[in-house]
Amino acid sequence: MYYARRYDESIAQLKETLELTPDYGSAYMELAWNYAQKRMYPEAVAECQRAVSLASEQFVLASCGDVYGLAGRRQDALALLDRLKKMSGQRYVDPYNVAWLYDGLGDNNRTMEWLERAYRERSASLYGLKIEIWSDRLRTDPRFQDLLRRMKFPP
Repeated sequence: MYYARRYDESIAQLKETLELTPDYGSAYMELAWNYAQKRMYPEAVAECQRAVSLASEQFVLASCGDVYGLAGRRQDALALLDRLKKMSGQRYVDPYNVAWLYDGLGDNNRTMEWLERAYRERSASLYGLKIEIWSDRLRTDPRFQDLLRRMKFPP
């Protein structure tokens, strides 16, 4: 439902999921994405706080960093970016996730820098880049269009 941009339906389904499994961190994260797209930032931030408290995977940190950035909580987003950087000293951190967080901060140059790195490193996460909602702001950027072309996505 989220990728179909049917946010209300997505929210309803995620709430049902959480009734069954209240400690499922990814569901809170996805709720946050939906609330952020509806510009319901206090709700989005609250769901990210729950998600981060339950799951510290880089995907959760990056996407919640994006949500914090969209919500105007720059310091919170930067704190999650710092956690990702520290994590990279211990294990692989997918550059795609770092790009996602920078996108929430509104930094197109850094976002594109990290997407290019993800491309060079053949990040498996790039498969959905053409449909990702978080990348909507970049769609008109010639660098983004060039990246999609090089990835051989259909027009």
